[in-house]
Amino acid sequence: MNMESLYDYGSRAGFWRLHKLFEKKKIPATIFAVGMALERNPAVAYELHKSDHEVASHGYRWIDYQDVDEETQRAHIKRTIEIHEKLLGKRPSGIYQGKVGCFLVLGSHDLFCQWRLQIC
Repeated sequence: MNMESLYDYGSRAGFWRLHKLFEKKKIPATIFAVGMALERNPAVAYELHKSDHEVASHGYRWIDYQDVDEETQRAHIKRTIEIHEKLLGKRPSGIYQGKVGCFLVLGSHDLFCQWRLQIC
C-alpha cells in the first residue's frame, strides 16, 4: 500500500474528528495540506477556507522527492500554491515538501524566497 492510499483515511475520518474537536474547543491549529488531497476533498478545503486555522503546504503529492528532478519539483510546488490560492483563498503560510529531495536541500532557497514561502 503506498502512502497516498494510507492517508486516504485522514481525509475521510481523521480530519473530521480533529476539525470538530478544534472548532468546539476553539483550538487554533496549523494544518499541513497536500495539494492533491485538497483537490480531491473539496469539503475539507471548504472547511479549512472558512476556519481560522493556518494552512501550510505539504507539497503537491505524498511521494519521496529524493529522485524527482528539479523541474518536476518546481512544477509541483507551483501547482500546490495555485491550489491553495484557488481553494483556500490565499497562499500557503509555509511549505514542507514531505520527503527530503536533493533539490529541496540544495537549490530551493531562491525559489521559496521568490514565491514568498516560509520553509517549515
